[in-house]
Amino acid sequence: MVTFVQARKIAEAWVDIVSDGSATLDRERTKVKPYGWLFCWNSKTYLADRSRDEEALVGNAPIFVDRVNGEVYCPGPRSADWLSEYEKTIPPARLGMRPELPDWDVE
Repeated sequence: MVTFVQARKIAEAWVDIVSDGSATLDRERTKVKPYGWLFCWNSKTYLADRSRDEEALVGNAPIFVDRVNGEVYCPGPRSADWLSEYEKTIPPARLGMRPELPDWDVE
């Protein structure tokens, strides 16, 4: 079982690699599910000052880290639809798990 801290580190590494270090996770937009976390991300410049729309990334898709097996998925821009479809493929018991809420202060 993957903890939130482990999932966050996986997501941070993924974003760092694909953005060459210019982006980071958008903590405010992270979605918590019983079976994992959907991490949104954007440029560091935009997240430091959300009024600078010209610094926002366009077309970047959130990534999902599965809580049970640690697998990483990049569902694309239709992530809400993807989550509904993903829920149909996992064992029903996963939907009943108690979600682990993000604690961004824990390393």
